[in-house]
Formats: sequence, C-alpha cells, structure tokens
Amino acid sequence: MNDWVQGPLPLTEQTIDVFEGSICVILRNGEVYDVRGPGRHGGFIRLLNADRRLPVSGSLTVLTFERAPAVSQKVGVSVRLLDGATVEVEMQAAIVPLWQEDPAAVKDVVRRYGVQPARIQEMAQVELEESMRVMARESLGALTHAQVHRHADARTLMKLPAPKGLLTVGRLVSCSIRRDPHEEASMAAIRDGELNHLREAVEAGVARLRATNRNGVNAIQRRGELAGRMETAAAESEINATIGKILGVPAVDVAYPNQRDARLRAQYQTVRGVLENNMDLLPLLADPAYAGATEGLVSLISGMFPKPGHVAAQTLRPTLPAAGEAAPERPPSSPAGRGSIRLLRRASTVGPTGTLEVQLLEEGHDRIIGAVNADGPARIMIRNSPDPVDVAMRALSAAATWCGVQVGARVVSPANPSSTGRIALTRVEAGTRQPHAAVEQALGAWIVAINRLLDGTASVHVDAGSTHQRLEQQTTGGPDVFDE
Repeated sequence: MNDWVQGPLPLTEQTIDVFEGSICVILRNGEVYDVRGPGRHGGFIRLLNADRRLPVSGSLTVLTFERAPAVSQKVGVSVRLLDGATVEVEMQAAIVPLWQEDPAAVKDVVRRYGVQPARIQEMAQVELEESMRVMARESLGALTHAQVHRHADARTLMKLPAPKGLLTVGRLVSCSIRRDPHEEASMAAIRDGELNHLREAVEAGVARLRATNRNGVNAIQRRGELAGRMETAAAESEINATIGKILGVPAVDVAYPNQRDARLRAQYQTVRGVLENNMDLLPLLADPAYAGATEGLVSLISGMFPKPGHVAAQTLRPTLPAAGEAAPERPPSSPAGRGSIRLLRRASTVGPTGTLEVQLLEEGHDRIIGAVNADGPARIMIRNSPDPVDVAMRALSAAATWCGVQVGARVVSPANPSSTGRIALTRVEAGTRQPHAAVEQALGAWIVAINRLLDGTASVHVDAGSTHQRLEQQTTGGPDVFDE
C-alpha cells in the first residue's frame, strides 16, 4: 500500500493549499490545533496567544492525509458455517477514507495513534482488515455450505459493515469462497453415486432398446418368412390346380399323392355309414313300387364321389347362412349343470297344436321337447353341422319322433356351393304310440319350420306318390290329403 500520510512538516508559509481528496491536520507545539479541508488556507503566522500577542516561542507543523488507495489488499479469513463446514474466504474491497465524510474524525485518530505516518497507516490497515473479516463471519455464519455455494457471485452474500476506522469499505471488488475439503469429498461421493445410478439407468435403457430392436428385427424376419411361405404355398397351389386340370385328377391328389388311399378309405366308410343309416330302404330296392328309393340312394352315394376337377370335389362345405332371425344365447347355466350352448338360429310356424319351433345349436345333442298329444312347449333342438343335408335329415327324424311316427327319406341332391340340397320324404308309418288325428298337419308344419331354418341351403319336400298312401293306411285307414 502506498504512503498516504505525510509529515509532520514545519509550516513556513503564511498560506497552504489543500487539494481535493486530502486534508491537513495543523499541529501547534505537537498538539492538534485544527483540521483544514480542500482549499487555500492562510494567517497561520499571525496566530495570537491568550493575551492576543505573538507567541514568544512555539512551532506549527502540518500532517497531511493524501488520497488513500482505491483498492485494499486481499484479505483472507476462515469462516465456520452453520452446518459445521469451514470455508476459506478471500476478499478485496474498494476503500472510502473516513475523512471524506467526516474530516474532523482524524483528530481522534491522531490523538490515539500519534503523528507517525507509518503507525497511522499500519493501524488503519489493521482496522480495515479486521472489519472485513468480521463482515465475512457475520454474513456467512448463519448459512450452510450448500447455501453459500448456491450463489454464483459470493459478493451478494456479504453485508457491508458500518463505517469504522480511518479506512472504510465502500464495496467489494472481489470475493471468492473455497469449498470445505470434507464437504467437497462428501458431495463428490454423492455425485459419484448419482452418476453411477444414472449410468445404470442409461445402460438399462440401452439394453431395453437393444432388446426391443432385436424383437422388432425378429418380428420383421418372421413376417418376411410367413409372407414367403404364403407366396410359395399360393404358387404351389396354383401349380397343383393346373396339373390337376391337365391330368383330370383333383388338385389334392397332386399335392398329396400318398393320401389318395386314405381318402378313398374314408369315402367308402362314408358310403357304408349311409347304407347303415338307410337300412330300411334296402328291402325296398327290389320293389318296383319304390323306384324312387333306389334312385335317391344311388344319387346320395354318387354325390360322395364327384367327378375329378368338378366343383363338388372341393372339400369346402358351406355352413348355414347367418341371415334370418337371430336369437340370444342361452343362460350361463342350464338345468343339467352344463355350460351355456350358443343358439345360432331358430324358426317357428303355427301347427295344429300351437307354435312349433326349430332351434339350431352350436354344439350339444339333438333334443325333442313335447309331443303331438301333450300340452306345453313344442320344440326340437338340432346340433349344427357343416352339411345342411345332415341338419335337415336329423331335424326331419326329430320331427317324426315328436309326431309319434316313423318316416323314410332320401337325398335327392347333396348340398354344395352351387346348388341347394334336396331331401324327399318318401313314406310315413305309424310308430309305437297311438297316432294323433293331426299328425299329418303337424308333420307338414314341422317341414315348413325346418325349411325356414335352412334358409335355402337345403330343403325338405314330400314325395306325395308314396307317402300319402302309407300315411293314410297307417293312421286313419281312409283317404286323406297330405300337403307340404
């Protein structure tokens, strides 16, 4: 720090000039006599004593306080914070001399520290540094380590002290606060833990992305493989169909040449089943009066073996159409304790004994509710089948059972996508029960309901040439008219 106190020097001139920013302390015989601020001052030689005479002996000296340094030296101090951390603070302040505000204050300074410039400057510097240290302790002592280092500019934390001493703090030029080594180590450990946690999260996210990407790639590969297989299968199917047309054989024989014997075996078993189900027609084959039975049986069997390449040779069978009256599903539980059975379709008509209803079930067994000579609901429930002709045959048999008679029927033509299946009712005979008077009307009403249920996929009609005569003989014993 530069010397800013000069003197004391003898006063030899009648006038002295005091420059701006400086003051002069007039000493008379070594004691403070007066303080003069900036300006020209004179008349010092003609000073009078107490008797208004010139002093016989005495001296006048001047102690000059010039401009003080603008910036103090760096001051360091250790401050213990509220949380126990200790930080090192280093400050540098802009100095405001006390005499600029209160020139008379230097009198007390001279009386306390004497007129030696070096001592005055030393004590003023000591007071300034101590004032700055006290400022740092009072400003930071109530804060934590995190609060102190939360501010980007540490100068905003400092509360400037009140003017005290010859040199005062006008403002802080710089202020730096070092972190506590122990606190820094703790924070470093916390940061390392957070970084490790973040690193683990990033690695887990990258692993998930890789797994997702791998699954996506595998899915694309599988879709490509499936698409390739579908194209290959379509091409093979088209080739097999073309070869089948050229050779005059079904395409399935081209695709599966080793399955022909198994298919033929299944067809023969089907024909055997047809014959077993129509055993009542076999004795009639030799009777010329029943030529229709032979024709129907041959037509049914020939329908099992369509010509190669014909549309009927395809294995697809249409199910009953969904058009028509829709019915709700059955309740969740049935009286028998079984699960619910879905009702696909139903059709009804008015018969001689009331409403007759035919229901088509998704699964289960064929059931008959009521009888022609009993009160209560009249309903037959038929399990669905891919072949409408099979549904019609079983429905017709159930209707005959409900009426208490036995019937014979033949398949005029099987059902296929291009034509409707047709079943002919060839005979009606008495059953085990006593025939009812309205059997013919009831059976005819059941046939109407069955045809409504089948909705064009198959139909049942009456072969009146033989059925009327048998029904007349077995029921009433006289002539009657049977209408479909």
